[in-house]
Amino acid sequence: MFRSPNKLHNSESDLTNVKETSGTGTSYVITRKRKHDQDLEELFRLFTKDMQDTIKNWKTDFNKELTKNTKELKLEINNVRKEYQEMKSSIKDLNVKQTEIAQEVKILQNSFQYHSDQYDDFNLKITQVTNDIKKLEIMEKTVEEVNRQNIKLQRDLNANEQRERQSNVEVIGIPETINEDLRSYMSKIATKAGLQISLDDILEVHRITPKVRIQGRPRMIILKLKSRLLKDNFISKVRKYHPTTKDIGLPGDAKSIFVYENLTTYNKGLLKKIKDIAKSKQYQFIWVKNGKIYVRKSDTFPAIHINSEEDFTKL
Repeated sequence: MFRSPNKLHNSESDLTNVKETSGTGTSYVITRKRKHDQDLEELFRLFTKDMQDTIKNWKTDFNKELTKNTKELKLEINNVRKEYQEMKSSIKDLNVKQTEIAQEVKILQNSFQYHSDQYDDFNLKITQVTNDIKKLEIMEKTVEEVNRQNIKLQRDLNANEQRERQSNVEVIGIPETINEDLRSYMSKIATKAGLQISLDDILEVHRITPKVRIQGRPRMIILKLKSRLLKDNFISKVRKYHPTTKDIGLPGDAKSIFVYENLTTYNKGLLKKIKDIAKSKQYQFIWVKNGKIYVRKSDTFPAIHINSEEDFTKL
């Protein structure tokens, strides 16, 4: 074979870079050319520089993205911290409220226990009061029964006492004198009134001293006659006659002499009360017969027997 002049048969091919631009960066297509070694070095240097620029861009983008993400992460962390603090504060408030609620619950429990104890005490007291009321009711019934029996006993005693006085006459208005003859006085009064009685008809005659004696007023004379009929006639005739002290021979001005039935202390008090009530209710007639008290509003009304204060309701 013939060799061309000035040609080197063993020369290496040059690498020529051809840039191709795409969306992701710059790439190189290496074609073979014959070139010197320094061209290869230059090509490598350019490639290196491009790679460094690319890496630098990547790094810049990465740093930007990292910075952005870091800021967002910091912001998120701050938000989380803020929420954590708020949650922590809320938990603290909840703990405080829980403590307060626990205290209130304890107070309510104590109050409930107190009221429960009070309720138990109240029930106990109610039971005691109920028992006491029952006892009182029994006692009241007992007292009422005792009162009824006492009233009945008083009435019976009063009736018996009044029965013992059924032949007695009270004589008022005769002055007291020394060595006075009371039997003679009673006989003279009966004679003046038109009633003949003997000294034998007078079982007993004497003066009695009242519980409260009025100065200057003579003591009352009790005349006990032989029978109740004689006593009734004596009172009836003497009242119609209206005797005076002259009828029995006493000196001085004539003074009226009055005769009444001899009532018990209870009946005298009852008579006084009846007079006051009957007067206020305009009853015209009040009288005593055989130890019994009667009232009548007028002639057209029936007589009412008053035996006790309970009978006042009849008026």
